[in-house]
Amino acid sequence: MHNMKTFRSDENQIKNKTKTTQLADKKRNVKKKKPAKKIYRTNAKKDTGKLANRINSRMRLVAGLVAFCMAALVVYIGIRAALTNEVYERKALSQMNYSSSTLVAKSGEIYDTNMTPIAVSNRVYILIIDPKVIMETEAIEGRKGTLETTVKAIAQCFDLDEAALTNTITQSADKNYIRYVPEGWTSKKYLVTESQKEAFDALEEKVNSTEKKKETKTTEAQSVQETEGISSADEEFENPEGAKIVGVWFETEYQRYYPYGNLASKVIGFTTKDSSEGIWGLERYYNEELRGTNGRSYSYIDSSKNLIRDVIEPTDGYSLVSTIDMNLTKILSDTASEWFYETDENGERVRTAKSYSILAMDPNTGAIKAMVTDTDYDLNNPNDLSSFYTDEELATFADNEVKSEEYEKYLEKEQEKLKEQAEASKEKADDDDSSTQDIIEIATASPYAAYLNEKGEWDHSAYPTTTDVKNEIWRNGIISNSFEPGSTGKVLTYAAAIEEGLITEDTQFDDSEGYLNIGRTMVKCHNYALGGCGIIDAKDAVAQSCNVAFMEIGKILGPELFVKYQQLHNFGQKTGIDLPGEASCEGLLYTADQLGEIELATSAFGQCYNVTMIQMAASFCADINGGYYYKPYTVESILDQDGNVVESVKPTLVRQIISEETSATVRRALEYAVTNGTVYGVQVADRENGVKMDGYDFGGKTGTAQKLPRSEDKYIISLISAAPISSPQLVLYVVVDEYEGNDEDGSAPVQYLSGRLWYAIKDYIGLYSELDADVNEYDWQSVPSSDDSMSGESLFTDSQGDEAALPVPPAVAAKDQTDSAAENPDENIIDPEAAIADPADANAAPDSNDVIDLPAQPDVQPAADANAQ
Repeated sequence: MHNMKTFRSDENQIKNKTKTTQLADKKRNVKKKKPAKKIYRTNAKKDTGKLANRINSRMRLVAGLVAFCMAALVVYIGIRAALTNEVYERKALSQMNYSSSTLVAKSGEIYDTNMTPIAVSNRVYILIIDPKVIMETEAIEGRKGTLETTVKAIAQCFDLDEAALTNTITQSADKNYIRYVPEGWTSKKYLVTESQKEAFDALEEKVNSTEKKKETKTTEAQSVQETEGISSADEEFENPEGAKIVGVWFETEYQRYYPYGNLASKVIGFTTKDSSEGIWGLERYYNEELRGTNGRSYSYIDSSKNLIRDVIEPTDGYSLVSTIDMNLTKILSDTASEWFYETDENGERVRTAKSYSILAMDPNTGAIKAMVTDTDYDLNNPNDLSSFYTDEELATFADNEVKSEEYEKYLEKEQEKLKEQAEASKEKADDDDSSTQDIIEIATASPYAAYLNEKGEWDHSAYPTTTDVKNEIWRNGIISNSFEPGSTGKVLTYAAAIEEGLITEDTQFDDSEGYLNIGRTMVKCHNYALGGCGIIDAKDAVAQSCNVAFMEIGKILGPELFVKYQQLHNFGQKTGIDLPGEASCEGLLYTADQLGEIELATSAFGQCYNVTMIQMAASFCADINGGYYYKPYTVESILDQDGNVVESVKPTLVRQIISEETSATVRRALEYAVTNGTVYGVQVADRENGVKMDGYDFGGKTGTAQKLPRSEDKYIISLISAAPISSPQLVLYVVVDEYEGNDEDGSAPVQYLSGRLWYAIKDYIGLYSELDADVNEYDWQSVPSSDDSMSGESLFTDSQGDEAALPVPPAVAAKDQTDSAAENPDENIIDPEAAIADPADANAAPDSNDVIDLPAQPDVQPAADANAQ
C-alpha cells in the first residue's frame, strides 16, 4: 500500500509540476519528455501484446508503401523506356523506310462530236531507284551480289549502261529516292509501258522467289521497297546465290496522246511535257476541268517491321465532247493540202500561197465543226518545226534565239550600270523618257545594233527566234489574226440597209462610169476598165460586187447606222468562243464621229476596218439563219469519270440582229451571186477537167482586201459560202493569204478551192443536188468573170488623175500601229519546256508580219493601191 500511495503521490507531483512549467516551457520552446503512462501490473502482459501489434501494423504499412513505390517506379521506367525506344525506333525507321509520292490524276479525254477520242491519257510508269535499300541489302550476310543483280536486271531490261547505273547507285547510297532518267533519254522514252512493267515483274519474281523461305523479318524490312517491275523477263537470267533484285519500283503517270496527230491541232492544243498543264486550244481553255486533282501515297515501316500505307486517292479529270467533226476535218485538210502545192517548171512542189485557213461552222447554233490551216502541227511533237522550215532556217532561228537572250542580259547589265551611276551622281531623274532614251543609247552602241529596231528592242519580225516561230505555228490565226474583210463585208452593209427599210433588193444604182467621186477623190469600181457595172439593182450589186453601188448604200445609211450594225454584228468585240487567244479588233474600226465621207464610203465595201475570221463567220451566219447571232463554241458537253453528262452546253443566242424577212432577202442575193455573179467558181468541182456541180443550192460572197502597207501590193482573198442557201446547214469560210500560183487574179483561186472543198464533203454532210445529174461538164470560156479586183491597178485617184491615199483601219488612239501581241512579243511567248503563259490575246492588230500594218493614227493615209471585190 505504501508503495501504491508513493506512486500516486509521485504522479500528482508530476502533474502539478507539468501545469506549473507548461507556460515557461512553451516560451522557451523547450521540448519536454512526456510523462510515462500509468502501468498497472495486473494488465502488463496485455499491454505488451497491443504494442507489438501496433509496431507490426506500421511496419507492414511502410513495407507496403515501399513495395508500391518500387512497383510504380519499375512500371514508370518500363513505360518510359518503351516510349523512348518507340520514338527513337520510329524516327530511325522513318529515316530509313519512309516514302511519300504523288498519285497523278488522269486527265480527262477529249472527243469529237461523234465520240471519237482525239486526246487521251495513256497509263505509263516512271522508273524509281532506292540506292540506300540496294546498298544496305548488299551489306547483309548472304546477300552479296544484290547490287550487281539489280543493276544487271535494269540494264538488261532497258538497254542501259551497267557502269553508269552502278555509279549512280553507289554515289547516292544515302538516298531513298531517285527518279531515274538516263542521259540521252527523251521525255517519252523514260516512260515505261504496262507491258514492260509486267515483264519485269516476272523477272523479279523469278529471281527473288528462291530466296523467300530463307528471309528473316529483318531482311524483309530492309527489302520492303522492292521493285514492282520494268520489262523483259530473261529465262536465262543468272544471279549470285542469295542475291536479289531490290530498291526498284515505279510511279504511275499519264502521257497525253493525240491519235490524229496534226488534225484539228489549232482547236485541240497540247499540254506541257508532264501533261500537268494545257498550253493551247481546248487543253488550255478547259485546263481546270480536264486535269483533275492529284492524290498522295504515304508508306513507312512500323516497329513490328510491317509496311504501312496511307493513300489519298486522286480525282481524275472530266472529259470533253467537242463540236469538232474529225471526219469533216480530215476531208477538208486533205483537199486543201492537195490544192496548196503545185509542181513548178523544175518538177518541185512549191506552195501556191503564203498560207490558208478554213473554218466550218453550223449557222444555226454557232457550233464549230472544223478548223483547218496550212500550219497544223503534230500535237504529239509540237516542238518539231521541220515540216515548216528548212534546216538552214531553223539554224538561223536558233542563232537569233541565242543572240536575243544575250542582248537581254547585256541590256540589263548596262542599265544596272547606268542606275548605279545615277544614284551616285543624284543628277539623273528616274522617269520613263530617260529610261527609253537610255535603252536606245545602249542599243545603238551594242554589238547587237543590227538586230534591233528604233526603240532598242529586238526586231522579231526581221530576226525571228525559235520561240517566235513556234508561237506563230501554234497560235490559232482563225481567232487571233485580223485583216480587212474586203467585199465579204458588203453582206453587212446590204443587210443593214434592207433592215432599216432604206433600200429594197430592187433599188437601182447607176455605175455606168465605173467610179464615184468622193470629195476630190475618184474611187473606182473593179469594173472601171470595162465601163462599170451599168444600171443595176441592189441584189445585182451584191452579185457583181459593185463598189459604186455600195458606196451609195453606205452614204444612205450614214455613219451612225453603219456603226450600229457593225456593233450588232459584234465587230470590234470578242465573240466569246471557248478557245484562248481570241482578238477583239477593238480600235480597228472607226467610230461614228471618225467616219468621214471617204472613210464611210470605203468601209461600206469592206475596207478600212478589221475583223477576224471567227467574227466574220459568226456575222455571216446571223445574216443567213434568220437574223440570229449565236456565240461560237467548240464544246458541246462535259462528262464525269463515269461518262455521265455533268454539263450540257446549249447554243447561246446573243441577239437577233436583223429580221427573218431581211435574212431571206440576203440569202437570195447570195444565191444570185453564185448563179449569176462573181462567186460562180464555188460550183466548180474540178477546173482542170471542167467539172461543175449542178443543182446544188450554194450562196456566198467573195472578198479581196489589200494588205498594209498598201505599197507592197499584197492581198488576202476569201470566200464565205453556205449550203443549202435556202435552208443553211453549213458555212465554209476560206481565206488565202498572198496567193502566188498560176498567176490568177482576184478571188478566182479561193473560189476554185471552195468548190473542191464542197465537192469533197457533199456526200459526207448529206448535201444533195436538186437535179438528176449533179456533176456536169462545162465550157470554161462561158463562165462569167470571177475577177472582181483591179489586178493591181489603183481604185483611187485624185481629181488630177494621180493616185490617192486609201483610208486605213484606225489604230488604237495614241498607240503604235502594231498594238497587240506583236508590240511586246516576249510577254506572249509560250514554250512547253518553259513556264506556262497565256497565249497572245491581240486586242488590236495581229503581228504586222502576219496580215496587216496599221498606221499610227486614223488620219494617216499612205498613198495606196486598193482592190476591193
